[in-house]
Order: sequence, then C-alpha cells, then structure tokens
Amino acid sequence: MRRLSAIFVVLVIGCSGSTASPRRDDLLLEDDRRGSRGEASPEGESDDELVLGSPTKGTAPSREEPRGDPGESSEPPPPVCTQDAECNQKGRICEAGACVKGCRATAQCASGDLCVMGQCERPAIGACADDFDCVLGEICTANKCVPGCHGSYDCPTGQTCAAGQCKPASTGGQVQCASDGVCNPGNDGSGKICSAEGICVPGCRRDNQCPGIKICVSGMCR
Repeated sequence: MRRLSAIFVVLVIGCSGSTASPRRDDLLLEDDRRGSRGEASPEGESDDELVLGSPTKGTAPSREEPRGDPGESSEPPPPVCTQDAECNQKGRICEAGACVKGCRATAQCASGDLCVMGQCERPAIGACADDFDCVLGEICTANKCVPGCHGSYDCPTGQTCAAGQCKPASTGGQVQCASDGVCNPGNDGSGKICSAEGICVPGCRRDNQCPGIKICVSGMCR
C-alpha cells in the first residue's frame, strides 16, 4: 500500500510539472544555447533581420538608378555659321562656328558706326572710315580726320595739294589748280594740265588740250 501511494505522488508531481508554462528565464537560456550552436530561432529568422530599418527577409537590396538623360550626347552642338554672311545682324561676324560681336569692315556695322579695331563703334567727333568722311583739306588717317591731302581734289576751292598739304592756289607766279580745266579752260588748247602738286604745267592728256595742229604724244603736245 505504501508503495502504491508513493507511485501516485510521483505521478501527480510529474503531471503538474508537464502542464506548467515555461518560465522567461528558461526561454532566454534556450535561445542562448541555440545561438551558440548556430541554430536558427524557432520562427526561422535571425535577430539581425528583426532590426528596425533593415531589409525584409527575402527582399533584394535596391539598386541605384542611373542619373542623367540617356538621350544626351557628349558631342558638341553643330556650328551656327561658317561665314560672316550667315550672321544676319549688323555688328556680328562668324568666329569658331558662332556669330559673335565684331566686325572686319565698316560695311558690317550699323549705319553711322565705324569698324575700329574689330568692333563697331559710334564715331566720335573727327572720326572717319575713309577720306569721304572728312571735310575738304583733311584726310582719314587711323580712323581720324587730320589735315592733309592726297591730291588737289582733297582741298577746298582756291587751294591745291602740295607735299601732302593744301596750300593757296597762287604762289610764285604759278597758277594753282585742282583740275585740268583750270589750266586749260574750255579746252582752248593752252597745252597745260594740272600736275599732282596742283600746279599748271606744260603737258596734255588728250589732243584737244594741244594748240593748233599739234597732238598729244607721251603727255606732251607735238
């Protein structure tokens, strides 16, 4: 009888222990044991996968998308011009395939402007592009009107060009002139012409400048 009672007590104690819930300390100890043996957790996930912000299990890492427009080309754009005439705007010329501000001649500048050292500029007082921009008695030198002449045609009436300067038309008893008509008025056959120095000298350019039956031969009436 005592033996049966002892067996019953053992069975009761064993059953009560099997139905008790596992303690927290026992669960943590079991996890530590599995981790030391390299075993996975019961749910099949590692602790690292449960960290906030880490990739979800089975999800591939995101790939950075390529930046920039795939249609862009590294080749330079085609030139907008090949010659000055293609720059349809005053004051612009073609340089290195592009129309840029500049000029090579006054004709490429707007009306009233002059081409000075490759740029169109509004002329100051006394500025010029050629002799025609200067008054009589002046010529255009380095885009400026300065006193001087290339011929008697650059001088005012009553003056002639002598040694590059306009001088009075009567000096030393010689008749000063600006054209042959002064020396040979009405083609009267005086046999004189206006020299480069602006002085009437013997000579001719045509037969009717010679007197009588003479004709013009090699610049002289014969």
